[in-house]
Amino acid sequence: MSQADALLEVLIVAIAGSLAAAVLAAAAAMTLRLRHLFHEHRERQLKSVWIPRLLSLVVDDNAIRCDAEVGVFSREIRVLSQTRQRALLELIVRFAFVVRGTARTRLCRLAEPALPAARALLGRRDPAMRALGVHIVGRLGLDRNEKSVLRALDDDAPLVRKTAARALARAGRTDYVEPILETAANLEDWDTSEVVSVLQDIGPAAQPILRRAFSDPERRPAARAICAEALRWLNDLTAAEPATEILLRENDRELLAASLRLLRRVGGAEHAPAVRRLCTSHDPVIRLNAVATLAATSGLPESPDADLIGVALADPSSWVAIRAARGLREIGCSTHLRRVLTVGHPRASLVRDVWPELGTSTTREAA
Repeated sequence: MSQADALLEVLIVAIAGSLAAAVLAAAAAMTLRLRHLFHEHRERQLKSVWIPRLLSLVVDDNAIRCDAEVGVFSREIRVLSQTRQRALLELIVRFAFVVRGTARTRLCRLAEPALPAARALLGRRDPAMRALGVHIVGRLGLDRNEKSVLRALDDDAPLVRKTAARALARAGRTDYVEPILETAANLEDWDTSEVVSVLQDIGPAAQPILRRAFSDPERRPAARAICAEALRWLNDLTAAEPATEILLRENDRELLAASLRLLRRVGGAEHAPAVRRLCTSHDPVIRLNAVATLAATSGLPESPDADLIGVALADPSSWVAIRAARGLREIGCSTHLRRVLTVGHPRASLVRDVWPELGTSTTREAA
């Protein structure tokens, strides 16, 4: 066989192989598409059958009739495949998020026969599937699956741990505050606002536990800062005293900043001395929050604190200066701001942005 014939044979084999690969890829794509269409059809079919039934359970006030329907529906659910049970659970849990009381109790009873399909997800390798299992079980069957949801707080995947924390918080039980705090403190990628939102779901009953954790010097500063933010949004007035103690004794930036923000919401003039000393901190984040808190706690334009806030107008950090200008406007103290405008201060444009009306009046007086 000549070299040209051998080369031609190799080329033919390569082309044939490419065609075979293309056919296989097309067949795989077609199979996936058909499977997707099949699942869509089954989901539409499931919704068309079950949505009216679920709505009837939610809106019907006849308890006897609803109890009988739940019994009938539960028997139907038991004979469904695990895949269809899981799809139905995803539908039921959507309803469970928007109803309360008796209606939600009915939905939980209805879901009970299918919950093993959700529990099976907890052992899956895919974190998204485990999180889905925790989400369903935590919303529709937490009482009987509490240990599984608590174990999910130690899952390797942050998504699963966050989902478990949310599921526990929605139960409104104070004994879940500590496990949620521990998980939140160990998750670096969990934004504080998210954690606070979760803790707020527990409600005012969580305040005493959050205060104790906030005041505990043995806890990590990150966990205490989270407690401070949660107490701020829960408007816990009694948290002002421990916040003041923290300002006097601690030096962690996030904890101090969170404590200052807490005092800004719930503090008063009696807490101002602890705030004043931080207005000259070497850390601009602390200075900014201290100036804002001092403005909120002093509250009077003739207060001596107005002079301290006025000094912050010349702070090296423009963010601190902005906060000082806003603070002076909040307490209605225009003296320092007018002085900045009349002497050609480098912060004059900043003051005009914060209090435009003052800049206009000053210009008229000068004219």
